Amino acid sequence: MSDYQATIYDDVWRTMINDFPELLISFVNELFATSYDKDARVVLLQDTHEQNSQDGEAEKRITDSCFKIVTIDGAVKHFHVECQSTADDSMLVRMFEYGAQIALDAAEVQTGKISVDFPHAGILFLRSRKRTPDKMVISINTPGGSVSYDVKVAKMQSYTLEQIFYKELLLLLPFYMFIVEKSFPACEKDSARLQELRESLIGIVRQLEILTVAGIISEYTRKSIMELSNKVNMQLTQKYTAIQKEAESIMGGKVLEYEAKTIYKSGIECGFERGIEQGTLKTLYNLVKDELITNVEAAKRAGMSLEEFTKAVAML
Repeated sequence: MSDYQATIYDDVWRTMINDFPELLISFVNELFATSYDKDARVVLLQDTHEQNSQDGEAEKRITDSCFKIVTIDGAVKHFHVECQSTADDSMLVRMFEYGAQIALDAAEVQTGKISVDFPHAGILFLRSRKRTPDKMVISINTPGGSVSYDVKVAKMQSYTLEQIFYKELLLLLPFYMFIVEKSFPACEKDSARLQELRESLIGIVRQLEILTVAGIISEYTRKSIMELSNKVNMQLTQKYTAIQKEAESIMGGKVLEYEAKTIYKSGIECGFERGIEQGTLKTLYNLVKDELITNVEAAKRAGMSLEEFTKAVAML
């Protein structure tokens, strides 16, 4: 088995999980085809496990994310998800080792019997190839029979920026540049291609600002996603000076102006309630247009009936 070393990408993933566990809900729904709502609660579990190696010495293993989700009616499921920059043959071995250790940590021991529950397992591949499977399987043969379970697979290259926002997969945003990584050589040499990449990054900043103004995420969440994105981008674009400069200027905190933000800010600066109302309505309208929320939810956030909201938006 090849040696495994943590990278900046692992650190960013763990930071997102630890600081914003609520963002796991949408990702779990996507990866495991579950349907948890926002009332479900994520509880992070121990991520460091001691494991005996073949020479008898205990070594520490750190899992990327081990957690349980508890629904409002008390139902509990355990999950283990790893973030991997590149697929390799050791991944499934590690998934089994981690899963077994997680199961042992919560094992029920009775006289003459031990009962272990393996967590639902999944992997996010930041990079993938044609032969990277859509799911992986762990099969265990025992004297009492055989059992197998799937390790679900998510691939960054399977998503577009629009899908990430539509499906509320904000957990993936810091790794967006992996989706367009293959275009780096062309973007570095072609100013038009570089401008396209720049516009996509600006789009991320705009959408995050809209979600913040609408109260869907906090200002802290917005800033953290941008800062962590910048860390990933700086690592990923080391060989591409022009791309790195553009990425840092945008995700590094450069202030961007756009219509909804300008209207909202002008209302605050002038002290006109109408200006503030217009900014809020414009923001909510953009969220509906981008299919991030429904008209009904937008009207509720605006404190209006659906009919009142529709009329108000039409007058903008």
